[in-house]
Amino acid sequence: MAPTDPTDPRTDDIALSDLQLDVMRVLWRGEASVADVAAALAAERGLAHTTVATLLTRLAKRGAVAQRRDGRVLFYRALVTESQVRRTMVGDLIQGLF
Repeated sequence: MAPTDPTDPRTDDIALSDLQLDVMRVLWRGEASVADVAAALAAERGLAHTTVATLLTRLAKRGAVAQRRDGRVLFYRALVTESQVRRTMVGDLIQGLF
């Protein structure tokens, strides 16, 4: 599925921390479970499964990701594009400079 409409007000201002960006980079490659994200970040971050689950839940509440359940497993997909996030973060950086 494609990311949501960029005019959606929930996705207008998506500034993310470095850790959240790492999680989103995994999801921008395609849908993933909590275990998939934790495994993808294991070498670089070594995060606990519960930490990844919390990050994904918070990103879902912000409207940055969507979740679906398949049995007992939650799968997540990005609702915002990398360019939307980049645009917001560059705008915030420029505002901070001036």
